[in-house]
Amino acid sequence: MDRTEQLRQQLETARGLVKAYFETDDCPWEQRFHQEQHACRHCADGFVCEWLFEHDTPPDLAAYTPAQLRNALVFAAGYLEGRMTQGDHKTGICPCATCSWVRQARDLVESP
Repeated sequence: MDRTEQLRQQLETARGLVKAYFETDDCPWEQRFHQEQHACRHCADGFVCEWLFEHDTPPDLAAYTPAQLRNALVFAAGYLEGRMTQGDHKTGICPCATCSWVRQARDLVESP
């Protein structure tokens, strides 16, 4: 399997994981990012919401360039690593599925 296909597979899993861990109680748009809305542009969670909006429903990853795949995966891994750290997981050694996914994603985006 080539690197681009590996990135696609990791990113397919990322969308579900990010969505599962994304919580915001005070969103007037029900976590549906609207670029033209002042509230969305200035929301502390706007970057996560926008990423989810761009990847929900699942995009056609075959149309993504390797750089786009990598960037989307870097974002998802960083977000999930932060959420796991907040939950007192040690992402470098924790055996849970999300921490394992973060390690795999990091390895993939850091490999040449």
